[in-house]
Amino acid sequence: MNKLEFYVANGGKFPYIPRRDKIGKSIYISTPNDYYDPVRGQRILEDYLGLFELEEKLGYDGAVILEQHGGPNSLVGQSIVMAAAAISHTREMRIGTVGAILNSYRTPMRYAEEVATLDILSNGRYFFGLPMGIGANYHGLGVMNPTYAREQFREGHEFLKRAFTEREPFSFDGKFYQTEYANLWPRPLQDPYPEAWVPAAGSKDSLSFAAQNGYTYLAVLVPWPILLKNCQIFRDAVEEAGQEWDPRRIVANAHVYVAETDKQARQEAEAHVMSLLQNSLGSPFHDSFPPGHVTIPSLRGMAAGGGYRSKDISTTTYEEGLESGQFIVGSPSTVAERIEEITTKMGAGRLNLTGDMWTMPDWMARKNLTIFAEEVMPRFREPGGKPSWDKSSRAGYRTVSEYGAIAGSPSSCRSRSSRASARSTSAPPTSPSCASPSRTDSAEDRPRRAAARPTLIRNRRSTMSIIVTVRIPDADIERVRQVDADYPELRAQLGESLKRHGNISHRRVYRGNEIMDIDEWESEEGLRAFLAESGPVIAQLAELRGTGKPSDTIWSIY
Repeated sequence: MNKLEFYVANGGKFPYIPRRDKIGKSIYISTPNDYYDPVRGQRILEDYLGLFELEEKLGYDGAVILEQHGGPNSLVGQSIVMAAAAISHTREMRIGTVGAILNSYRTPMRYAEEVATLDILSNGRYFFGLPMGIGANYHGLGVMNPTYAREQFREGHEFLKRAFTEREPFSFDGKFYQTEYANLWPRPLQDPYPEAWVPAAGSKDSLSFAAQNGYTYLAVLVPWPILLKNCQIFRDAVEEAGQEWDPRRIVANAHVYVAETDKQARQEAEAHVMSLLQNSLGSPFHDSFPPGHVTIPSLRGMAAGGGYRSKDISTTTYEEGLESGQFIVGSPSTVAERIEEITTKMGAGRLNLTGDMWTMPDWMARKNLTIFAEEVMPRFREPGGKPSWDKSSRAGYRTVSEYGAIAGSPSSCRSRSSRASARSTSAPPTSPSCASPSRTDSAEDRPRRAAARPTLIRNRRSTMSIIVTVRIPDADIERVRQVDADYPELRAQLGESLKRHGNISHRRVYRGNEIMDIDEWESEEGLRAFLAESGPVIAQLAELRGTGKPSDTIWSIY
């Protein structure tokens, strides 16, 4: 199998609308926001945000935040804001935005400042996108003339790149942007700037732009034969630019759904696939590609039937969607084989998968992402199954992808020699005497586990955590707050110790005269080490606050 990195693009779509033929010509522009339900919208965004923490625990290499405007195709209209939230909910996984649209800014300096700030907040985990944006975005935002989209984009990119690379104040005098004084503060943590992804449907102009600037090509919305041609054009352009080739410069893109068997996967996913095809992409051609938005050669290619929107997407059948490679549905083995085929032909070193499609509920998306992490990802990684961001050396596992790589069959089902073999390889041995199925079972032999699995995934974490609640009754709340304000050095000591020993999160809740602290820990060992190190500081603060001996509760969540 190829060695791949895996990224997830969460959808964040609002599916509670009539079918496309009932709401007008364009899903992007003319769908009335009277269909929007604030309560359902809140739930969608909460579920969206909750997936980032799950994806890190599962072992994905990164998450990609897209943005759309003027319709229900995504409730994330501000990818920069969502990235800031995602960064605060994760610790190691890469976070990227593909949005924002450079042309939507009155000045590229604003975008440069946002990129730099997110890079710092993420401790160098951030990457950003340079999408042209479809024509509907230009109509929806109302600040850009799509006739000059490409010309303005190129000038804005020149300004942006100078902002990242210049070390003295500079002036800029262009057709669209003019300033006597440009000086980026702060600068990004990654020098000179984070990795940039360019989503492209395949114009040679976009592919050449990405190659010449050392950017990554995110292959989107292109029929299979054209996609392979585009990948070769991009590789040739990289070579012509004198750059060393890295397969990670091409990111394959697909909607992926994996279940226990091929039959079950289709039963669960088909309705959501068809709803996406028939409803979420509907718009007239001129909405997506107004005059000036694409190059003349690209328009000719579309007119000749060789590119994106060469046919009405809503007429695509389920089988055609699978054949195109834009949808991958099946058992772990079927999905892995299809990913191997697609990424090998493309020469791609990364896969960006959408795991929630259009109408898929949160529990189903979580089930899908979990099975994929445990039973598909390890096949494309080095022995041990670690994501690219995990450089640690330790016993046991940290993410579900590692568990899937090293767990093997249950020890009761294997001989001593087979256990030793399992520890030295990422592919666990099978045993016909084992009652519990492993990920090497065939699709036909694997029992149907979906009925129980959604509840498991929805209500429990995929890896073990230690939850500690500390309840302090009859506290003088004002005194507690005053002590915290007067002794910041003691609070800082506790904060450093929490981080050092693997504290995942810390929350304090006030209820009347009662205080409750809720902490989540990676392991019991880390918790005990923290208490041993910080016990004297905790006792000193308790004495200063005048709080009595707290009652505590400790339990594990799997």
